[in-house]
Amino acid sequence: AVQYLSGILPVEEGDVAPLTCMHNTVRIRFDLDEAEYVSLARPDASFPQIQFSYLGDVGRNEAYCAAIERVVARMKRRGEEVHALDMGCGGSALLAMMAARAGADSVVAAELHDGLCDTARHVVAQNGLSSKVTVVNRDIGLLERGKEVRTQGANLVIADFFDAGLLHDNFLFLLEKAKRNVLQSDFA
Repeated sequence: AVQYLSGILPVEEGDVAPLTCMHNTVRIRFDLDEAEYVSLARPDASFPQIQFSYLGDVGRNEAYCAAIERVVARMKRRGEEVHALDMGCGGSALLAMMAARAGADSVVAAELHDGLCDTARHVVAQNGLSSKVTVVNRDIGLLERGKEVRTQGANLVIADFFDAGLLHDNFLFLLEKAKRNVLQSDFA
């Protein structure tokens, strides 16, 4: 059996943490009475496990990073500000953070899944990018200028949910909604 603690707990060699053990005829539960958690975790059975494999795909992530850096650099050379929209940032907001590190002036990372959105906010904060990356818990098709996205709109779209036909997760429909609602007419 596996039991998860209530959150992330920093532990160093030699640390001692007294546990409280409770049991009944069905299970045993261990708790730390006085723990200083870095953050609290909420169990979420709907958290898509595929998110972890995305993070481990180094080649894929390096390719995304190089592409984002190229586009942001090209826009900056033309004297443009870069305001990006990450359509479906997942639990890592990795692509949004890549855009921020590449020099984007602002990034809106949209995610519909509550658990992924909460995790993405935490990851962005832990990476010190909260001043550039805003994670919003909203359907991409319902984003609005002046609310989740700046009034002038976004001029760079980042998305990572393609299949061979570009139809998985209704990508083309969502891109069309984003074009109408929050993207500038000359977006990249």
